[in-house]
Amino acid sequence: MTNTPEAVDCSKCEDGELLPVPGNPYAFVCCRNGQAHYFDCPPGRRFDPETKEIVADSPVKK
Repeated sequence: MTNTPEAVDCSKCEDGELLPVPGNPYAFVCCRNGQAHYFDCPPGRRFDPETKEIVADSPVKK
């Protein structure tokens, strides 16, 4: 994976805030003490950047 936590700036985030990993909807970052901690979503789930929650991965609508 090319996107790393360093791609996410947690310096101005609240402790425990969840942020998306740019270009990867199947991962997210949890900010703790200004540091980015990277996590993969469980299988069949993705991170919704609008709600900042892990949600069911829905099929792409055509």
